[in-house]
Amino acid sequence: MNSFTLSVIFESRELPGGIKNILKTDADLLIPPRWADEIQVSRSDNPIPDALLLVINGPLSPELRNIYYNCFRYAVPIAGICFMNEPGDDNTIQDLLNNNLCWTFSSANEGRELLRNEVQSWLRSLNREFYPYPQGTDLLQSYGDIDVLSVDLDSLEKAREVITRRGFVCLSGSLGAGKTTIARKLLVEAFQDNLNPIEMITRDLDFREVVQLLTGSEDCAVFLDLDTLRRLVDIYPVRLWSSVISLMTRATESRHRLILATSSPEIAKIFDSYTDAHVRLPEPSTDRKWRLDQGKEALKWFRKLPALEKAELLLLAAFDPVVAEAVFKRVLFRLLDRLIVQESKTFPSNEDLEELYSTSLAAGGADPFRRIYGSGEVYITISDSVRMWAIDRGIRELLEKDAPVIRAFTDTLIGSEEAGVRRAGYFLAAFYRSLSDEVKAKLLLHIASERSGTVLTDVLNMLLSSADHSDESIISMYRIMMSEGSTEVRMEVAGTLGRQWILELPVFKDLVNAAVTDPDPGVRGQFIKDLTMWGMSEKCGKIYRDFLEDDSFEVRQGLMLYIGSKFPALEPREFDVLNEVLEEGNPGLMTTLIMGLLDRKLEEFNQEFNDLLWVLMDRLPPGGKGRLAWRIGARLRFFSDEVRKSIITDLAEEDILQVSRCMLMNYSSLDHEEKENLWELIHERIALSRAFASMVLGYYTIMDTGIRRNFLIEVLTADHYEGREALSQLICLGRTDLREASLELIESIIRTGEFKERAALPFFVLWNESDLGDPVSGFVNDFLLDSSSYVRKSLVNAIRSLGIRTDAVLAVLRQLANDEKRAVRAAAAVTLGEFESDKSEDLDPVLQELLKDEDPYVRLGALSGLLNNVSISDVKLLPEIMNSFDDPASDVRLEIISGLRSHPELYSISDVDVKLADMFTDPDRNVRMEVIRLVTETPELLASEIIRNRMPDILLNRFSAGHAISEELNMARKIQLDLLPDSPPNLESYDIEIFYRPASEVGGDYYDFFHLPDHNLGLAVADVAGKGIPAALTMAGLKGNLVAYVQSIYSINDIIQKVNESSVLGEGDPIMTGLFYGVLDLDSGKLTYVNAGHNPPLLVKREGESQWLEKGGLIMGLSAQAEYEHGTVELESGDVLILYTDGLTEAMDSANFEFGTERLCDVVLENRDLSAHQISGGILDAVNSYSKGLPQGDDQTLVVLKYR
Repeated sequence: MNSFTLSVIFESRELPGGIKNILKTDADLLIPPRWADEIQVSRSDNPIPDALLLVINGPLSPELRNIYYNCFRYAVPIAGICFMNEPGDDNTIQDLLNNNLCWTFSSANEGRELLRNEVQSWLRSLNREFYPYPQGTDLLQSYGDIDVLSVDLDSLEKAREVITRRGFVCLSGSLGAGKTTIARKLLVEAFQDNLNPIEMITRDLDFREVVQLLTGSEDCAVFLDLDTLRRLVDIYPVRLWSSVISLMTRATESRHRLILATSSPEIAKIFDSYTDAHVRLPEPSTDRKWRLDQGKEALKWFRKLPALEKAELLLLAAFDPVVAEAVFKRVLFRLLDRLIVQESKTFPSNEDLEELYSTSLAAGGADPFRRIYGSGEVYITISDSVRMWAIDRGIRELLEKDAPVIRAFTDTLIGSEEAGVRRAGYFLAAFYRSLSDEVKAKLLLHIASERSGTVLTDVLNMLLSSADHSDESIISMYRIMMSEGSTEVRMEVAGTLGRQWILELPVFKDLVNAAVTDPDPGVRGQFIKDLTMWGMSEKCGKIYRDFLEDDSFEVRQGLMLYIGSKFPALEPREFDVLNEVLEEGNPGLMTTLIMGLLDRKLEEFNQEFNDLLWVLMDRLPPGGKGRLAWRIGARLRFFSDEVRKSIITDLAEEDILQVSRCMLMNYSSLDHEEKENLWELIHERIALSRAFASMVLGYYTIMDTGIRRNFLIEVLTADHYEGREALSQLICLGRTDLREASLELIESIIRTGEFKERAALPFFVLWNESDLGDPVSGFVNDFLLDSSSYVRKSLVNAIRSLGIRTDAVLAVLRQLANDEKRAVRAAAAVTLGEFESDKSEDLDPVLQELLKDEDPYVRLGALSGLLNNVSISDVKLLPEIMNSFDDPASDVRLEIISGLRSHPELYSISDVDVKLADMFTDPDRNVRMEVIRLVTETPELLASEIIRNRMPDILLNRFSAGHAISEELNMARKIQLDLLPDSPPNLESYDIEIFYRPASEVGGDYYDFFHLPDHNLGLAVADVAGKGIPAALTMAGLKGNLVAYVQSIYSINDIIQKVNESSVLGEGDPIMTGLFYGVLDLDSGKLTYVNAGHNPPLLVKREGESQWLEKGGLIMGLSAQAEYEHGTVELESGDVLILYTDGLTEAMDSANFEFGTERLCDVVLENRDLSAHQISGGILDAVNSYSKGLPQGDDQTLVVLKYR
């Protein structure tokens, strides 16, 4: 079972409204990545999980930071969801934001949506190698004792010499010759040379995976037995195999080795082009004859097996060379289920199938099965290719007999909904001539309806692997696919028609013509690629000449690959096409031409080739030089000086990683100037990109000693931390060479480095303590005693960032709390405040002293740390808060106000409201304004009678001597405007315009928008009785209540009921408020609304009909028992909805007559075909014209919504 562990860690701060329990439940319903069968959601990070999800509420606590960095060091994928707002000043959150892996939510519904969508997409995108490669000591132990005496020792010795000198070796020989034994011995010796041995097992002809391993950061030796791709040898052209092998060998060098092995004579001929790198083993000696006898015995054994046991061998052959055990087991159970029903007429239970599997060859890893492990998963592969060749003969016999197991196999696999399982079932195409007519028909019918291009590629090539293989049924299927298939299907078919024997047979003529004349250039382009890949002949001369006149991009791409590989031996028309492409300068074609140019033997890298390549390099798009460098690999020495110089100059950002890697792979052959250019490139970026630093650090051992030292110093001491992160991850993965070098340099920097260099070290040292070992305690003591306060402060910050709270670290902090420099004491104060726990009733004595420090900067730090602390109780925190209200430093008092926002539970504590009310008369203007801001945005505080009675007084300047009334009122207005949306929502199908103007500096009108689940939008407009500060305070409380209820209550009636109760039952006299609240379904246009005594909004239909939205109930603030009902209307395209307050309709003219609702309706009717902005302008122009410049008597609010 492939299990995936997701650790979901919640911040200790409580989320409101039971959100935590809701998110916990939904997290358990997440779906694992595609390669895993199940997901296990844990609440801790121990042991290291497969992925980490942080649920963040406010600044990160020490616990969360510690978990984050611990997982980060092990390269665990991390994402975060933040309640309300991201802590923007936190490096960990910033890193997640930069990678689009942190999302915000403000309600339970939004949090659930994030889990279902963003978090689920992130999880599904997480990749492990689909077929993990056995490696390291586990791989070598699986080999057991390697009997090298049974192989040709001269061949072994030659292979040793070649791979050490050239970085790769090609082994060929017949089955049983000893290729695998020699390869395994070379892997053992590579491990002794500190290279990681890897056995590559893949079912696809994809060189990228091999190249990725060989160009990665880890020194390695890779063994790829091409016999594992035995079914692909005959179905793909020799030129393709040659190109793939060339690209893999180019990626090798002395510390990144490749061992290739094959039994195929065709592949062996390709190996010959590598001269002495090809070791051709002699025929099996007498000592090796037992291997061939094993094959014969395996065939006899297979013939005698019952159908149920043959089934698992049949599946092994189908999934050859490797399959996840979970997939194998699932398909095997389906197959066994069918067979048991056929044989015994009974249905097996799952327990019966599990028991059968427990005694199977696959479960026990018995020959020819092999069980391999990677990333904690189990995979099944073939242990013995000789036995499998024999078993293939046995399978052919079953097919010829049309055995029941074959029919069950066919129905189970090729009818599967899983593309990978169908692909395995299509392996029957390799035995097409042996199939019964019934099985042939089923196979071809399923292939004809197949839509997966990846699956079609192999099976279509199998069916046309030779002229003897094809028949009228196959040709008929091809015709259907070419005439009725999608573009992707036709491209796959066209990509198999380039074989020479197909062009020669008349029966295929119509299919070839269909591919050549297909209206889609992608189909024609696929055909020309296949045609040129199989090699040109006289038979395809006319087709090729016609393609030379086809100027579509896709066809030209195929031509450029071919022309590039032929250059300079081109025909005149080919030169013309080449010049046309060069003149056009299409970057995509330039890149393709270069790929074709590089598809040649090393001895063909002549001057003409280099000259054309040099010309093309200046025309490449961003990223083009990077792709070229990737193709060059470790063969840069074969290119001209002009090409070598061009490849490292004028680089786009997209090129730098691959070009740098190419230069490092060729480091031993670089001249002095090239090395200087390379190090200039590395120096600029090593600390800025983790991926870049990780790549460069992988080549640490090949660097010159002096450069190596300077390079690592740059990583350790740079201002940016990405390089140190990469170094930490590599040390964590076991790079002892980097560990030892880092320890040596840290000691040197501490002794002789500049203070800024020393200050960069504490974080790295503490983060890697488990790997750096005993020297860390000495380094920490050096930092503690450093003469620079900058370094000592850096030590404190490192402790805080990493959330380390061991006794030894706390002792260091307490010592730094007595530092002579206030910056160090303040940093220690913040950290000790955040680290304080409830283990004892009293605060840490050192922290108590810091709270009384003579320097307000230090007191501020201690208070800030305590307010950010999520671990201590309010009982322990409250005395320090109450004391700080009276601190002589205004910055400390400001911190109290700011800190209360993260501790709303303290609002109801006795005397907190008194202390806040006292701050209305604070001598510091910033304190006064900040406490007003806090109160106006907090309904709980607005409900306090003490605050409501005293706040207007301070704003009217009855207590605050020395400040003008207008200044205070302007500030209050700014606070109020902060509570209103700056702009309307930007919606695809709706056009919204807003206008707001208070009658006095501070108004009581209110409007708002709420993004609700299931693509709904909340709309609110309200008018508080009266004007000025009392109305604005009521408006602020209304907003707070409405925001809380719309996110937690589904019924719109109940929402208005709750808001009304809050306005009536709060402290102080209730103020009457008219409120309209509606929920608009953005998909259907349905508006559900309640009108609680507000001016009825106007709905004007596209045809000119109008309706006033009056349904609802009593104005709010009169009775807590008031009940409300809702109304519904349907908005259609062209309809206009007008929400407004009476400041517009009650605007007076000079005769004291109101503008009125009738005039409002007339204006909207006249302008209904215009945009929302123009309709709004028309209304305001009409009102202003009517009132003729008279003073505005009431607040004015207008919201115009038009359904596009």
